[in-house]
Amino acid sequence: MLSNLSRQQQVALVVVAVVFLAVIGHRTLIRRSGEALSLEATSSAVSNTDKITAEQDNTICLVHVCGAVLRPGVYRLSSGARVYQAVEAAGGAIGWADTSALNMAAPVHDGQKIEIPVSGSAASAQSTGKRALSNGSVNLNTADEGELDTLPGVGPATARKIIEYRDKNGSFRHTDDLMKIPGIGRKKYDKLKDHVCIN
Repeated sequence: MLSNLSRQQQVALVVVAVVFLAVIGHRTLIRRSGEALSLEATSSAVSNTDKITAEQDNTICLVHVCGAVLRPGVYRLSSGARVYQAVEAAGGAIGWADTSALNMAAPVHDGQKIEIPVSGSAASAQSTGKRALSNGSVNLNTADEGELDTLPGVGPATARKIIEYRDKNGSFRHTDDLMKIPGIGRKKYDKLKDHVCIN
């Protein structure tokens, strides 16, 4: 068939075929390059999403607010949020709540439980007892476990240790004898010394 064409027609046909193949090859190359760029962009977007999610996880904390609030529950707060913001997130304290024992300006942390006591409850009475220390000191030689438990930084376990020390060694001679009790170091004693006496 090609033999029936003139030399010039054969050359023209070959040129057209070469151009056609070049166009097809060029389009294929562009399509593959586009797919590669799309895959790279998708991978980059996923990576950036992972980074954003990780950053968000680091700036969010879950806090359990319960007790005398309108809507007790678990709330998501931004890192650096304060106790008052957690209470507000739970709808605010209800009318018979006792918030006087709470430091509303304290920062919250992930996993924290914030309980708002009801006025007149045991928790409220205990916090009132701790505040009442400003009006008088606890006698280390006569106080029972409940009185010792009202001291700042002293819980039931430490209160028992104080009584055990007193039973074993006799009356305290100096308030700084508290530092002989396991768990009471200089820092804790410094918080206690203005609230205790040995009279």
